[in-house]
Amino acid sequence: MGRGKIEIKRIENSSNRQVTYSKRRSGIIKKAKEITVLCDAQVSLVIFASSGRMHEYCSPSTTHLKGQDILSLPHKELMAIEEALDTGLAAVRKKQMEFHSMLEQNEKILDEEFKHLQFVLRVRDYNSQVPFTFRVLPIQPNLQERISINPKYHVAAMRAPEMLFQFTLVAALLAATISAQEFPIAKAGCRDRCGNVTIPYPFGLTDDCYYDAGFLITCNHTFSPPKAFLTSSAINVTEITLGGKLHIEQYIAKDCYNASGRTLNVMPSLTLSKFIISDDENMFVSIGCDTVASLTGNLKAAGSNENEYEVGCTSSCNSLKYVPPDTCSGIGCCQTSLAKGVNYFDITVVSRKNHSGILDFSPCSYAFIIEKKKFNFSTSYLLGLKNVEKLPMVVDWSIGKNSCAEVKKSSMYNACQGNSTCYDPDNGYGYLCRCLDGYRGNPYLSNGCLDIDECTDATVNHNCTHICTNLIGNYTCSCHKGYHGDGRKNGKGCIRRNSLVIQIVVGKFVYHPLHFQSRALKEDRLVHILQDNMVNQDNIRQLREVANIAKKCIRIRGEERPSMKEVSVELEGLRTSTKHPWTNDGSNVEETNHLLGKSMETVRYEEMASTSVGHHSLQNRLMQSLGGGR
Repeated sequence: MGRGKIEIKRIENSSNRQVTYSKRRSGIIKKAKEITVLCDAQVSLVIFASSGRMHEYCSPSTTHLKGQDILSLPHKELMAIEEALDTGLAAVRKKQMEFHSMLEQNEKILDEEFKHLQFVLRVRDYNSQVPFTFRVLPIQPNLQERISINPKYHVAAMRAPEMLFQFTLVAALLAATISAQEFPIAKAGCRDRCGNVTIPYPFGLTDDCYYDAGFLITCNHTFSPPKAFLTSSAINVTEITLGGKLHIEQYIAKDCYNASGRTLNVMPSLTLSKFIISDDENMFVSIGCDTVASLTGNLKAAGSNENEYEVGCTSSCNSLKYVPPDTCSGIGCCQTSLAKGVNYFDITVVSRKNHSGILDFSPCSYAFIIEKKKFNFSTSYLLGLKNVEKLPMVVDWSIGKNSCAEVKKSSMYNACQGNSTCYDPDNGYGYLCRCLDGYRGNPYLSNGCLDIDECTDATVNHNCTHICTNLIGNYTCSCHKGYHGDGRKNGKGCIRRNSLVIQIVVGKFVYHPLHFQSRALKEDRLVHILQDNMVNQDNIRQLREVANIAKKCIRIRGEERPSMKEVSVELEGLRTSTKHPWTNDGSNVEETNHLLGKSMETVRYEEMASTSVGHHSLQNRLMQSLGGGR
């Protein structure tokens, strides 16, 4: 009887696999030694472990394959060894080439994936550019009837809530992703941060990353965190906005004294070759009770010569009690506005009496330009500013020296890229760029202005009342099914398309009368559903006629319902005791199908148009409630 076939499988447990490997390896080497001795065979054995370690065995007669004892071999055997080694080396090199080729292919794939990832990160709002509408449709009135008629709807009806929840969840996550998206800031491959400062293009940190040399930002890593400086100057940049604002820190002018005389005198200046000091964001301030400060600079406009500009501020006081604690009123503090177009200034601050008699609460005079939003005067500044070196200031930046109109009508380069437009700054010269309405991002970058989803973006207050549908660069408003209008808050909005369903108000009680009235008419009990003070022998016939008209108006088939004109004529006829031919129905008119295909117990109040029945103006009120077509 032969041996059965044995199936060999990989050992999954790593510990067991290692133990088995050690035992089997030792056994194989032992068998190789036995074959060498017993059979006088030449054996060479190499075993590579999964860890990369190599184990080998060579019979004494083949040790020369390892480079041992080759000097004693004859030329013929040496040639055979060389040939074998060449064959093996060729195989090794072939395997190496295959391995390198695989590495190059993987590197190429990774590079393509990296480029694709960069593309996705730059335009990952692609889904937001695909128009889609997210809304929950109301349950159809006859859904339950369909389920009861056709059993196959049971599965669909059971799955509908689950599917709706899943769709809602996915749509909500998509909207959150789109609304939270980050827009491109710097050019591709360029760093966009220096320490805590974001560096948007046209500014940049390295070559080919900025618009021109004036927009270079130098990142000094000797600080922790690193600090950004304008070009190679000592102007520390703290924030850059695409709205044309550059936030910097500027030195304070100081003139300090003690009983022996002057102890400190600092007179700073600032020169901006391309940019302008913001007049609307800054102000000139002097602080001290013996202070005379002046600012001298240049007014620079495109195409004109530089004009000298000077502004001064004086403040004095001989006692701290006269200094308003939180107001820069001229006593201990003076402030004034700046002119437009200032690109250079020198600040000078001096004392008239060397702060004599006020050294205990105002030993120094200070003067500086400061961002308006960052300055609130306090009497503590009279002493506290001595140890402050710099204060925040805002600079206006722009592109070039030509206006927006000049750039548009000429062939010169326009820095404003796709889905953006240019505009002139309020201060200085040149032009700025901004994304078109419906887009957001960096207008100075190619494909930098990306579409936003106005319907889901929390920062956008869209104009829709019901359904908002996102479009490329825009959005549209619409109404839910059963409504009509433009869906806009400042437009027609959405108005329900009401079917003609009549509601009779009796005193303070509201009845749902369609099935109840039909039964009352059929059983000649109309008078029982009306209050006694509404019914008498003179108007009972008119009440029955009005009820019959109402019954005809709610027939399910449109061709069986009278038009509003016919209803109006009939009601007018009732006033003059004349009758239209189609109203000549007895009080026992057959009950018609309900307009909505179900009994009126299920009709909500808001689905019905209200019509009051009164004692003196029954016809008038009914006519007023009947509007529109069939």
